[in-house]
This record gives sequence, structure tokens and C-alpha cells, in this order.
Amino acid sequence: MMGHMLSYSVCVSIVLIPLYVIYRTVLSQTTLLAFNRVVLMTIYALALLLPVIPELLPQVAAAGDGAVGIGQLTGVVITDGEATEVVGWNWFRMALWVYIFGVAVLACRFIVTLGGMLWLIVRGGRCRIDGHIVVRHGRHGLVPFSWCRWIFIPADDRYADNIVIAHEAAHLARHHWVDLLVAELVLIIDWYNPAAWQMRDSLQDIHEFQADADVIAGGVDARTYQMFLIKKTVGDRFHALADSLNHSSLKKRITMMLSRKTRSSARLRAMALVPALALGAFVINLPAVASVTEALGSTVMNESAAQPSSAMEPVVGKDTKNSDGAAVFGQVEQRPQFPGGDKALMQYVMDHIQFPKEAEGISGRVVVRFVVGKDGQVGDVTVIRGKHPALDKEAVRVVKSLPAFTPGMLDGKAVAVYYTLPVSFSSVGDAKTSNAAAPLKQAEQMPQFPGGDKALMQFVATNMKVPEVGADAPDRLRAVVRFTVSETGKVCNPQIIRSAGNEACDAEALRVVGILPDFTPGKVDGKPVAVEYTLPFTFAWTKGDDTSK
Repeated sequence: MMGHMLSYSVCVSIVLIPLYVIYRTVLSQTTLLAFNRVVLMTIYALALLLPVIPELLPQVAAAGDGAVGIGQLTGVVITDGEATEVVGWNWFRMALWVYIFGVAVLACRFIVTLGGMLWLIVRGGRCRIDGHIVVRHGRHGLVPFSWCRWIFIPADDRYADNIVIAHEAAHLARHHWVDLLVAELVLIIDWYNPAAWQMRDSLQDIHEFQADADVIAGGVDARTYQMFLIKKTVGDRFHALADSLNHSSLKKRITMMLSRKTRSSARLRAMALVPALALGAFVINLPAVASVTEALGSTVMNESAAQPSSAMEPVVGKDTKNSDGAAVFGQVEQRPQFPGGDKALMQYVMDHIQFPKEAEGISGRVVVRFVVGKDGQVGDVTVIRGKHPALDKEAVRVVKSLPAFTPGMLDGKAVAVYYTLPVSFSSVGDAKTSNAAAPLKQAEQMPQFPGGDKALMQFVATNMKVPEVGADAPDRLRAVVRFTVSETGKVCNPQIIRSAGNEACDAEALRVVGILPDFTPGKVDGKPVAVEYTLPFTFAWTKGDDTSK
């Protein structure tokens, strides 16, 4: 869950940054206050919606009643015998923990601020002035501010109430607190993004400029009002969730009051946001970025919660008992170690496993669970996710042949520990498995579909048959298939890594990948290498009154 939130947050940042940079460059110095406010709120909406609404991203539609869309391809190199990622602490998990900490801090600040304002409302004295609810509170030194439908003024502040009320009433009339609520929620999920903080400040500036203009338009002398601001903007201010009298600098506010009105034709400058939006959508779909966001989305906070990966990844299971009735632990202080470490475990499996002739033409992954006993010996080997009886049997055989581990430790004592070991088989190449190492860098020369990516999209659109679904099914479903382009260009080992939630759609995506023609293989240092590709499929239906027929 939190991994998906971090992945989404990264995509929000990718869209938000170029849009805000263009706004700061071409619009922020104009006096088009209402227009600029709409632009900033539109940027928020685009940044929040673009990563989650498929209709806003590039798609390819097939003719007929159904449509299938595919995004950009992502590729990573697979090399024999080497892995860059093993179980344990990794950068993605570290980033996730840091992100969660930041979200927690900002969320707590939001709750405390909201509670603080509610406390002032409950404890303060309320009255009506010019039709507005005024809360006179006892917190000395806090400058006047407004939020939702209340104006907050210290009980001992009697100076120029009419101007204060006029200023804060302008904020309430324009519903500025709604803008700040949106800005604060964006900051919570995107707290590490400097553009998100700067954008919140720009929005507050616009709020103050608008309130100042409304006060002067209401009949208050501009010079008198400027002197009032100089006297009243000294003091503590409430959190940015509310509009305080001193949120923006006096220099900027007075400069804006004295500025010549910008021509309405300057609104055309906002057209510069269109290429910035296209840039954000393009970057999100770049292979390198897509692979990172996919990895972040699948990252979990602890090792035991992780699903087995395509690498040889030992995963600790739940506490239970083995066949002898002895306790077997899931979480231990020191997990068992294969002689030579995880890379040596990967290499051992690659060296000893043989591809069964009975399973020729079948590729896939078998997940085996076993127990590393107190003495380090491997026992209680079981298949918890099978692929083919022959492949299952071979995976069990190799696991049973594993030499003794250094046993796991708990409270200074050796204990039995569950391990889960995924074993990937491929019928391509020799009779051994392609126990692929964890994804590395992209190949110097990526595999190419005959005719390029556009031809691949066309191939999928032409060959896809959109399954029939019931009337209650969503209008759009998305499945993601991962497959390997071998050293010879063959497409093999297709797997659903993100289900559409519909078996027919998943099966159709796998079928189309299964009929893909050979690619031109990828190369590193001039030599062909196997490359892993991720191919998204989007199924869409145009439903009418006869959907169920």
C-alpha cells in the first residue's frame, strides 16, 4: 500500500515540477490574480489525476467494440550468475521508510493544526461583526487569521477591527481555505518536492494580494491600509492551513498594490503549460522512470511481507511448527546464511538444476518453501506455488540437495526458520534454468520489435480480442505482463505481474505475448543478452444498453 503511494507521489512530482516552473516563469509576476489562482489549482488537479487516469496518458485503440492500449516498454538486462539485489535492506525499502516518516510528520502537523483551531473555536468567545463569526481567543501575540467560516482575533486586540474584519472576510468570501486544504494534502503526499512547498507559498501570495485588493476596493484608503499592514503583520502566525494577516511579505504585497494592471491578453501565456504537461506525461512513461515507479510500487516495508521475486530470494515465513512438532520461526534476530551468502545460493541453484525434458516448451516459476533447522540442515521442502509436475519435482530435488546453512539465531540460540525460494525455469537456450539475476542497468542496445515500438503497438492492437464481460464490470481494466527477450530474440517466460482482476483479460494478454514474433536481441559490449520487458495492456469497453447480451 505505502509502496504504491510512494510510486504515485513520484509521478505527481514529475508532473508538478515542470508545470510550476512554467507558471513561475511566465505568470507569477502578473496582476491576473483570479486567473493565476485558477492556473495553480488546475496544476494541482493535473498533477494528482494524470498518474491515475489512463485516459490522460497515451494509448492505442483497436477498431471494433473493444480497445486495448499499451504504454511504453521497460527493459532491464538479465545476466547469468550475477545479481545486484538480494534480500535485506535496500535503497527502495530505505526510501519507503523515509517517505513514510515524512508523511507521518506532515499528517501529524495537519491534525495538530486542525485541532488547535477547533480548540480556539471551543474556548474562545464568539460574536458576529458585520455578519461574520468572529472568535476572540486568549492566545496573545497571534496575528488575526481566518479559516472556513471563522475569523480569529486575539481578545486583547482592539486596533482597527474594521480593517481586520474586511481583510479576513475577503479570504472567507473567496473560499481561500479550500485552496490551502488542497495544497496541504499535496504536501503530505509529496513532502520531499520543493516545488510543492513553493507552490503553496505562491498560492498564499495570491490570496493576500486578492484580499488586499478587495479591502482597497471596499473604500479603505490605500496609504492608510499599507500603514496598517506595517503595524499589524508583526507577530506569530498560525499554520499555513489558515490565511493569516502576515502570510506574505509586505514588500511583495505593497509592490502588487502599486503595480500597473497586466493586460488580459497575458492569459495566453498559460499556453506554455501545454508542452510542460506533455513533458510530464512523457517522462512518466520513459522506460527508466516506469521501471523505478513499478519497483517502488512493489516495495514493502519489511522483508517478511515481500512477495517472492524472480531472483533467488529467500523470504522468511510465519511462525509455526515443522513435521516433527518443533517450533519454526518466521522473524529472527539473525536469519540463516547460505555458505558464501545469497549470491552463492543463487549460483548453487543455477549450477545444479536441470531442465526436465517432460516440461519442454514450458516456462515459469516454482516457489519452494523449506525449513533451515537448528543444525542448519534443509528439511520439510514443499512446493507452495507450482508450475508443472516435472518442474516442481526438479525444484524440490535441488533444494533438498542444498548444503547446510549457518542456522538462524533468536535470543542467542539456534532456531529453525522458514525460507521461501523462487526458482525460475525457461525452455530457451540450454537445459538449465534462466534463474535470472535481479534487474541491472538497461542494455546498450535494447531489443527491437520488427518495425519498432509503433509496430509492436499495432501488432497488439490488431491481434487483441477484447473478452466479453458482464454489465457490472468496469469500463477499463489494465493488466501488466512481464516477459524475457532471450539472447536469440525469442519471447519467453511471460508472467502476469499485475492482474486486471479478470481471468479472461489476463489470459488474453498472455496469449498475445505468446504469439509475438522474434525481436532483434539486446546487446551489451556487442554481445546478445537476455532482456526483461514489461508490457502493459489496457482493455476498454464501450458499453451500451445491450452490454449484457
